[in-house]
Amino acid sequence: MARVIVDMAREEGRRLKDGRIAFRRATHQEIANRIGTTRETVTRMLKDLERQGLIHIEGKEIVVEPTVIAAATRAGDWLAALVFELPAATA
Repeated sequence: MARVIVDMAREEGRRLKDGRIAFRRATHQEIANRIGTTRETVTRMLKDLERQGLIHIEGKEIVVEPTVIAAATRAGDWLAALVFELPAATA
């Protein structure tokens, strides 16, 4: 789920003045189809990511904090960086 959010932000996102990235929120069913789960599971996962402060649902958009994308890029592991907020991987 987290990887899909990052991918959608990179593919469709636009940077807001405050540095956050906003993109059109796909329907829960569209996301479920993309990751092979149920709509209900997607709803729970999105609420959990929002509760953690990693994303914000604003109308028909998902807004991602810039630190989330940066952490995912540094870590090289989208899922871990988003869900567990792991530090950057070391060589």
